Amino acid sequence: MEGDDEHVKVNWQLAMDCDETHASLCPTGALEMFGKRMTVDEVLDEVEKDSSFYRNTEGGITLSGGECMLQPDFSAALLKGAHERGFNTAVETACNVPWANIEKVLPHVDTMQHDHKLTISERHKKWTGVGNERILANFKKAYETFPDIDMVPNLSPQNLVSVEIGKDFMLSHGYVKNDFDVHKWAAPEFLEQAARELLEEQWKKTTTSKLPQAAGTLESGGRIR
Repeated sequence: MEGDDEHVKVNWQLAMDCDETHASLCPTGALEMFGKRMTVDEVLDEVEKDSSFYRNTEGGITLSGGECMLQPDFSAALLKGAHERGFNTAVETACNVPWANIEKVLPHVDTMQHDHKLTISERHKKWTGVGNERILANFKKAYETFPDIDMVPNLSPQNLVSVEIGKDFMLSHGYVKNDFDVHKWAAPEFLEQAARELLEEQWKKTTTSKLPQAAGTLESGGRIR
């Protein structure tokens, strides 16, 4: 802390690594630690309390912001423990960390959601303060690590819940004008019909391109027979 008695303030540049010990030294008691330290087993025991819901919806545990990849050892141990207890695992990450951090965590991840803000590095740096070269390089390595990754979304209960959350957010902020039922919108028969129509269109293009050209006309106006 710095300043005179009437204008005391925290220099956050010097307080980036403060913990509960430092907070306890605040003379006015205005600072306190938010949250608490927990072991891997303590976290998983807490997760276990709702395990009946997870197993019925293909759900599990998701590590998100802050940046879980900044604590790769704990994150990897936690997700490994989740798998051992039969929980599905997911991470949400900006991927702006050393690849070594991500490499530790990925073997224990079922779903990786990465935050791709802007593709052009100059614009990314303008709006976030950093370029995106490391982020894009990590994306590439992550997909190379899982060459058989399925990029096609499915209609699992877990994915439909995610879609509904996104829909409700866009509706409440005016991005979507009319509400709709996600389960009716994602009904498989409509997707199957769209897939059939796409295949039929592709088949017509392929077969039509292999048909011989129409017979030419004779100069006299007659057609070759």
